[in-house]
Amino acid sequence: MKYASFLLALALSLQALGQQSALPVRNVLQQPILPEQIHLKSIQQDFAPSVYSLEMPSPGAGTYRAYLLGLKDSLYRSYQPSGWKAMEGDASTPEVLAGFEGNLSGVSVPNDNDMAISNDGTIISVINSNMHVYDMSGNLL
Repeated sequence: MKYASFLLALALSLQALGQQSALPVRNVLQQPILPEQIHLKSIQQDFAPSVYSLEMPSPGAGTYRAYLLGLKDSLYRSYQPSGWKAMEGDASTPEVLAGFEGNLSGVSVPNDNDMAISNDGTIISVINSNMHVYDMSGNLL
């Protein structure tokens, strides 16, 4: 019994000694890291990364329920209420005032498109996992 109490006292004392810090604590004030400006034209390497989603198909895809939803959609398109008149004829030809071929879509379907234009004329175009930055004249930055 004396041996067990000795081992218990030894373990507790070693644990208490282990809690003491071997190094003194120093408080040092450091200056914050200031944000840097990145000029995209200066970047030479273009890795053009593309992220592909490898999600599992949703449960029930390609089942009888999907067939019924497609049938319901086709019936909805063919139904035209009597109060509506069908417009026939062509729309006027659109006029392109200024344009450029922007961010082309990849192989992902459906496209998830977003576009932002800053006050200084920088255009950011995002389609799925592809992101391009342009200036107002259509030059890729």
